[in-house]
Amino acid sequence: MSTWDKETELSPEIGNTKKHIEDYLNRKGIQTTYGSKEKDPSNSDLFLVYQDLWKWDIKNYLFVLKIYLIDPDSGEIIAEGIYRSSEGEFHDFASSEREVPNILDAIFRQL
Repeated sequence: MSTWDKETELSPEIGNTKKHIEDYLNRKGIQTTYGSKEKDPSNSDLFLVYQDLWKWDIKNYLFVLKIYLIDPDSGEIIAEGIYRSSEGEFHDFASSEREVPNILDAIFRQL
C-alpha cells in the first residue's frame, strides 16, 4: 500500500504502520480491509493510502509518514496528513505507534 497506482519495491515492514492504522480505525468503529486498489471491495467508502520512510540512528525511527484518504469513485485525495522528522537535528525517535493517531486525528478534523 505504498503508492496509489503503481507497484513499488517493498522492503520488510518496519514499525508496523499498517497495524497501527488498522488499530486506530477499529477503535473508532471503522471496518477495514487492506490490499491493492484492484482487490478492494467495490462498496468501499474510502481508500486509505500511506507511505512511510524509516531511517536509522542507533535504532530505526520514523522519518516521514504520509496518509491520504481517497474517494474511491473519483480517485481524488479528500484529506491528507503528513509527519516529517527534522533532518540533521536532534529527533525523538518517532514511531508509527505514536504518530498514526496524531495524523489520523488531524485528517478526521478535515472531514
